[in-house]
Amino acid sequence: MKRLLALAIVLAAACSPAISANETAQPDISQVQADWTDPSGRFSLSYTARGWQRIEPMRHADDVFEIAGPNDRPGRIYMCSLLAPERGGLLHGSQAQINADMRRRTVADDVPPQWSSTPDFQFAHATVDGVAVIDMSLSRNSTYQRWRTFRLPGSLGSTQHQLTCGATLPVSDAERADLEAIITSLHFTPER
Repeated sequence: MKRLLALAIVLAAACSPAISANETAQPDISQVQADWTDPSGRFSLSYTARGWQRIEPMRHADDVFEIAGPNDRPGRIYMCSLLAPERGGLLHGSQAQINADMRRRTVADDVPPQWSSTPDFQFAHATVDGVAVIDMSLSRNSTYQRWRTFRLPGSLGSTQHQLTCGATLPVSDAERADLEAIITSLHFTPER
């Protein structure tokens, strides 16, 4: 939860009054080959088909991977970050056991109260390629935020990963769809 708060502070600090964005039609990236695969080989993202590009992590010290969208510029955040993995709670377990644990997680377990009380807050469980994920979205501190949290087994126990996307408010419907397309481009390969 501390990392969630830290990222929210970083996103808020980088915000200034929003500049209206140019809206353009974007291709569907659900059928596009992955642009980046985690070194473990367990998950990947697609983003270049929508005009996004990889950037050096600079906005948060714990970011493993960052991409910026075409509307990211000084004074306007439009980016996604994969946070450094952290221990996921289960020392040892299969993906099925980890999934069962993830499906039991609640707003009270994972979200600071000041986030869950925002008017547009949404929290949901989903399964992507056999991996349970928690999806969250909210607007806070002049930023629309979209999160996807998941856990994967490893030799030293499970690790929790968080992919987060954000944009300075106001955010157009096209920009929300763009951020959603990046989040949903996250795919998993089966356990080996």
